[in-house]
Amino acid sequence: MKIKKPTKSCRITKPLVVAGWDMGSKNTAASVIHVYSKGPVISRIERISSEMITPLINDLTQTGEASAFFQFTKAVLKWINKYKPDIVMCERFISRGLRGSIGEKVTYMLGIIATICRRKNIKFILVSAQSWKNTFCRRHFSKDKLEAMYLAVRKKNAHLVDSFLIAVFAAGGFPFLNEKRIDKLMENMRP
Repeated sequence: MKIKKPTKSCRITKPLVVAGWDMGSKNTAASVIHVYSKGPVISRIERISSEMITPLINDLTQTGEASAFFQFTKAVLKWINKYKPDIVMCERFISRGLRGSIGEKVTYMLGIIATICRRKNIKFILVSAQSWKNTFCRRHFSKDKLEAMYLAVRKKNAHLVDSFLIAVFAAGGFPFLNEKRIDKLMENMRP
């Protein structure tokens, strides 16, 4: 009996590079993952990087090359050129009550990322925190697991966990995850 070679749709192709960003006015994190699939089924997810992004837009009054806008744009361009994502998903900022100019600052940062992605033909998606967190907790995990993940990186920042999970959500990877895979992917993110 002859063994058939797998068809092209079943072979693992080059990975889909997916980035997740969790924005904040004081801390912003970005993660990038490689998603390998055999046809429509995810066979492997690798976390390539989870890092805090600096500088952020904290001052809306500066102008010129010293401005926070210019510096943030440079940082985002450097990051995108380094990892070359196919998809970038960012968490939308939802203001709950009066918080001054925080919403404005985060919106500017989202706009800069969206503009860079648009110019580089990278798919850009905004997602609300409720969407991805509810999906994560409903699939296989409880809010307790999410809290445990936050505690594991407390010294670094919970934004790292969120940016990673946003990237997985963007790739449609929540069904692929289980307790063991989550722990393995989080391994070197722990302090």
